[in-house]
Amino acid sequence: SLGDHKQAVIYHQKVLSICERLQISYGIALSKGNIGEELNYLGKHQEALTYLTSSIAVAKENGFTKLLGN
Repeated sequence: SLGDHKQAVIYHQKVLSICERLQISYGIALSKGNIGEELNYLGKHQEALTYLTSSIAVAKENGFTKLLGN
């Protein structure tokens, strides 16, 4: 994001939209995690938590252990 966290959220949301439309689970999990990280940088902790929790759920459902740090 090179420090522009607001713009990064916009780009990650576009990626999330594409991944959801194409049903790319790995991209969905990754995008939600990225959005959560950027929102955290912006101090939007509750909204960040929602995205991060959702990212973890999608990763667990699909066995994406690398996204979970395993």
